[in-house]
Amino acid sequence: MAAGRVNKTPQLPTRTFWQIFRANALNILNILLFSMAVIMLAFGRPADALFGFVVLINVGVGSIQELRAKRTLERLVLLDREPVEVLRDGSRRSIDGDDVVLDDILVVSAGGQVIADGVVAQSSGLLVDESLLTGESDAVAKTVGDPVMSGSYVAVGSGLVQATAVGGDSYAAKLTDEARRFTVTHSELMSVVLRFVRYLSFALAPLATVLLIRRYNETGDRRESVTETISALVGLIPEGLVLFIAVALAVGVVRLGRSKILVRELAAVEGLARVDVVCFDKTGTLTDGSISFETLDLVDEDLPVESALAAFAHAEPSPNNTLRALADSFDASANGWVTTGSVPFSSERKWSSFSFGDKGHWVLGAPEMLLDDSSEYDVAREVVNAHASQGMRVVVFCKAGVEPSDAQPLQALRVAAVVVLGDTVRPDAPQTVEWLQRQGIGIKMISGDSPVTVGALARKAGITTSGDAFDARDLPGDASALADVMESYSVFGRVKPEQKRAMVNALKARGKCVAMVGDGVNDVLALKDADMGIAMGNGSAATRAVAQVVLLESKFDALPKLTAEGRRVLANVERTTYLWGTKVVAAFFFAFFVALLNTEYPF
Repeated sequence: MAAGRVNKTPQLPTRTFWQIFRANALNILNILLFSMAVIMLAFGRPADALFGFVVLINVGVGSIQELRAKRTLERLVLLDREPVEVLRDGSRRSIDGDDVVLDDILVVSAGGQVIADGVVAQSSGLLVDESLLTGESDAVAKTVGDPVMSGSYVAVGSGLVQATAVGGDSYAAKLTDEARRFTVTHSELMSVVLRFVRYLSFALAPLATVLLIRRYNETGDRRESVTETISALVGLIPEGLVLFIAVALAVGVVRLGRSKILVRELAAVEGLARVDVVCFDKTGTLTDGSISFETLDLVDEDLPVESALAAFAHAEPSPNNTLRALADSFDASANGWVTTGSVPFSSERKWSSFSFGDKGHWVLGAPEMLLDDSSEYDVAREVVNAHASQGMRVVVFCKAGVEPSDAQPLQALRVAAVVVLGDTVRPDAPQTVEWLQRQGIGIKMISGDSPVTVGALARKAGITTSGDAFDARDLPGDASALADVMESYSVFGRVKPEQKRAMVNALKARGKCVAMVGDGVNDVLALKDADMGIAMGNGSAATRAVAQVVLLESKFDALPKLTAEGRRVLANVERTTYLWGTKVVAAFFFAFFVALLNTEYPF
């Protein structure tokens, strides 16, 4: 602790209130308008200085939004700060998560979170869910010596983990650091307006000088001369357009809010209209995170497979995702099978069993654990390989001649059927994908799962792919080469969080306006760097904190609404810009001819 090797995450310095206020106040438009308003007030014309309220509105809206975002990011943490159990001096004790030190032995069990990076020192069927961090939807078996990342959860089993990185050095802390760095959503509309005002400012000084001198020589009234000069200059600045843009975007935010879509920044509404590439995560985004039963391929038609499978699926009091999917598809309410024995699932065995008296002993598990190389399993292996090559999840259902035991290997297995499972695609995903593709918006599906699985799901969702899914382990490190791959492929598997971020930046480097849709911690870096970060409402707190848009109901069909609303707002602003353009040109000619002819300003 004295050396600082403790699990406290250092506070990331963020912009102070005065820094935020100064950044929003000091732009060319506000400086010009504020200066003119001060001059009007100095000459005793407060009624003619009302345009100064536009400055207050501009500064207020921008500052309030930044302060809200600052508070949200400062509250962002990826680790639960509940008491944790550690092994110290040969005995277990409960301590605060912040008091865990380097080399501490953490006691982890099902349902608990790993709060520091480490290596497994002891494993009792330890199965770790890293989906939020890596995008890999399947829980990963961990044995002694295997690394474990902070932020992951224990799905099954228990064990001891020796902490190898704590505090700011841990994986979760580094992700938090990146996620909490504040960035402002770029507004092309405001950039164009400010750029126009900047160019216009070069003409304002000479024009103001000529107007002021000529009117003062004509009237001899300094107050009247200044008032006319400021009036002419204010007419040249499209401050009303800035106000209108803010109002139009705010109305868009309200309209989207009625559709359960939370927009955190006004500029995000404009950005939605400009997106031409959408990157999707798979698990929890394109899919709802659950497993669905696809089909049952019978291998031995003489066995009562469906009745046995129904009884098996409903026999487990704490079913995993596979058994829940089977229980939803097979009804065991009337078959009368009674459980007389069982062997629970473990990550080491990768199978479980139930005995049903005189109806026999049944086993469900991974093909590689239940099917050996003997020729009697040739048919079953062919069926398994056919489905696995299409990216489906496959388990084998067998009848055992001898009651299975936790301590003995399985004996006399008779393959009954091959059970095919798949990720559940959100029901609104295919039509949403079709709409986006019809609008000419490119789609990139990037996931931590295997390329074969991701490719199969992409086809199910209707994503038009160019060739097979690309294995991200073969992605080039060079940014230009990466951009070439991104343009050539639409579906990517085995993608790490850092690669997702690099892929988004590669698309941006090619001039694309990129939206990233995600739900897990593994998407945070990509969401942060995308032009538009969109989080699912049921996703992690981290993704909701860094995203500009949150789909509160986690409905995929909200994307067309988002895009349509952004385009509506942008079209309205562009149409109205012609009005202010005409007004600025007219005001310029008024000011020019007043200066040229030395006549009284008409307004």
